[in-house]
Parts: sequence; structure tokens; C-alpha cells
Amino acid sequence: MLLSGAFVVRFSNEYLEEFRTNKQFVLVAIFVQQNGEAIRYLLYQLRNDREKAVCCAFNTSKLMG
Repeated sequence: MLLSGAFVVRFSNEYLEEFRTNKQFVLVAIFVQQNGEAIRYLLYQLRNDREKAVCCAFNTSKLMG
């Protein structure tokens, strides 16, 4: 799923006019495991990256309830 998310980020920053200049598209992906733990990923591109790599930051937290 993260590979698909990386594609969406690169496509949006390359072909959608709203995001093309500043590379400001950020995708949030949340995976919920059976034990209620959620892993959140932020996928984005750096503005001045020549290689057009997608960066990924993640955060793990437990759901309430």
C-alpha cells in the first residue's frame, strides 16, 4: 500500500497544477492492526529534490475505545 501511496504523491506533484510548483501534496495512510494499534504514515516529496524521491514519516499510536 505504501508503494501505491508513493505513486499517488509523485503523480499529484508532477501532473496536478495545484501541487506542481511547491510539491506540497501530502498523503496520510493509516493501517489499523487487529489489536487496535494504528500506524500512521505521512508520504510527501521534498521541494528541491532532484531525484524526486518520496519521503515517509511514521507514527504509531493506540486507538481509543
